Formats: sequence, structure tokens, C-alpha cells
Amino acid sequence: MKEYRELTRRLSEERTQYQAVEFDAEREARQARREAWDLVKQSRFAEPLGAANQPVSDHVEKVTERLVGMRLSAVRRGHNMDKWDRDSVGLITQKAGDLRGYAAGHRAHAADVRGEKALRATIAKQFCCHGSPSGCCGVASRAWSGSYGGGYVAVAGGAGTGP
Repeated sequence: MKEYRELTRRLSEERTQYQAVEFDAEREARQARREAWDLVKQSRFAEPLGAANQPVSDHVEKVTERLVGMRLSAVRRGHNMDKWDRDSVGLITQKAGDLRGYAAGHRAHAADVRGEKALRATIAKQFCCHGSPSGCCGVASRAWSGSYGGGYVAVAGGAGTGP
């Protein structure tokens, strides 16, 4: 009987020690899960992945399940971001091509206008009596004057013709 009591006492002490070790391990595991989940929640990706508002789970399996779900969500989100970027680059490239075409058209139009300006200057020189680029006989332009009986008057110095 004495041996039985001694054995029971020793086993009870061992059981108490093992329970204390188990309790300490559970407490440390809870603390580690809490710290790990806080790290996940502090990430800039926590909100898009749905982890920002979720409390830490008491079971490791639940945490593992959430992390796997977040990993799958991250893959989908990354794929969608890549697709959106690819589509955006395609649209921007197309718009750049359109704008290059518009710019080339405007450059061609500007060249045509410069050519016509040069042609008009050449024609003006050919038909001016003194070859002056400002007009014939130094008169840059003539305007019709309706006052004093009407007729052309010189506007920029030169002899005008009146009635």
C-alpha cells in the first residue's frame, strides 16, 4: 500500500508538471499566433487580402486556413493587377500611336502652309513693280474709305487713289 501511495504521489507530481508545461506551451503558442497575426495585419496588403479586420484565431488550423486563403487571394489579385497593367499599357500604346499619327498630320499641314507662304511671297515679288516684299510702291495695303466721296486711300504711306 505504501508503494501504491508513493507511486500515486509521484505520478500526480509528474502530471502537474506536464500540465504546467502544456499550459506554458499553449500560452506561448497563443502569443506567437497573436504576434504573427499582428504582423500580417500591419502589412499594406492586409486590407485587400481581408486580414485587417479579422481577429486572431485560437486554433493553428484556422490560422493556417486563413493564410492559405490569403495566399490564393493574393495570387488572384496579382493576376488581375498584371492583366489591368497589360491592358493599360496596350491602351496607352494605341493612344500614343494615334497621337503620333495626328502629330505627323499636323507637321505635314505646317509644311504645306510654309510652302504656300513661300509661294505667295514669290508671286508677290514677281508682280510688284519694284520687287519690294511689302507691296507695290511701298504701299503695304489699301483700304476702301467710304467717307469724302469714297475710294481707295493709302493706309501705310504711299500714294492712294481717290475719286
